[in-house]
Amino acid sequence: MQRWLFNQVHKRHLIYNQCWEDPVIDREALKIVPGDRIVMITSAGCNALDYLLSDPDWIDCVDLNPHQTALLELKLAALKTLSYAEFFEMFGTGRIQDHQEVYRRRLRPLLSCGGRRTWDSRIRYFDPAGRGLYFHGSSGFVARAFAWYIDHRAPLRAEIDHMQTIRDVEEQAAFYHSRIAPQLWTPAVRWLLRRHVSMALLGVPEAQVKQIRSTARQDLSAFIRSRVDRVFTTIPIADNYFWRVYMNGRYSPECCPNYLKEENFERLRERCSRIRLHSMSLADFLAQNRGPFSVYVLLDHMDWLTNSKKLLYREWRRILETARPGARIIYRSGGASFDHVPAFARRRIEYRPDIAGALHERDRVGTYGSFHLAWVRA
Repeated sequence: MQRWLFNQVHKRHLIYNQCWEDPVIDREALKIVPGDRIVMITSAGCNALDYLLSDPDWIDCVDLNPHQTALLELKLAALKTLSYAEFFEMFGTGRIQDHQEVYRRRLRPLLSCGGRRTWDSRIRYFDPAGRGLYFHGSSGFVARAFAWYIDHRAPLRAEIDHMQTIRDVEEQAAFYHSRIAPQLWTPAVRWLLRRHVSMALLGVPEAQVKQIRSTARQDLSAFIRSRVDRVFTTIPIADNYFWRVYMNGRYSPECCPNYLKEENFERLRERCSRIRLHSMSLADFLAQNRGPFSVYVLLDHMDWLTNSKKLLYREWRRILETARPGARIIYRSGGASFDHVPAFARRRIEYRPDIAGALHERDRVGTYGSFHLAWVRA
């Protein structure tokens, strides 16, 4: 049932309206430089644009969900045609004045047929009188429900707004424990976090839930609470745009992804043609495009494949067939460890747990159980 529900959500809907991986951590791990050729899973496209600031030769963005491809395609069209103020209005606030007209005249002509199919029926997400992009899509639906819950517990909204102004982490932690956590972690919230439908809407497949349970040795709601507690007690919220966008429904100019910062706009506009979009599986893409690639960004994709050894083996074969010697690979897991990489692949790669572990401690998202960095041996 859980697998069927997840597949229905994933096939029909935009899942991720922002990337849920910290690109600062990624770029420190990967050391992207001119000459790099990157292949990555698209998600919401934010991190592909972030990596572009490191000046790689090109980035191939691959995603099975065509709506995720369409979101990055819309961002690329907006980079090419909108002013910075309009671009931030659209993807910073998640809304834009005259959204239908802007789309019809300036963005739609630059989109593929697939992009038009997605946005012809979804450009309403950017209606300035509406909820905005970040409260749409299936993850946005969960964020909207969370915002409704906050708004209907009178003190909680004011407390969360105040927490975002705190600059000292110890003060932030004390405030969270005393004022936020008791109101947030109610029996109703814990019950919702155990539901299959909640995980499906957040883009968490059954295989990943099993991976979390097997390594964390606690139920899903307890795991989520432990990760959220860690975020709000050890990581400054002042510049944590991952969480603040779902608290507020928008970014601010002071707290937003790098691709939305004005100082990066012209560089991204000049380089955005280096991003190529593909709606297919990663294994199929690598079978058709021999590379060689120097960087692989797999997000939490390994967790998704743990139920199918055949697919997992096929993907690793394709990665190793297309990798340059010394290529860097990163991936995350919901579990505290990940032991499903095939033996033939482990013989060809060298893991760097020292680097990955230190970076994982600084990750602003904070909800993954582990972060992995490996190099392909020559």
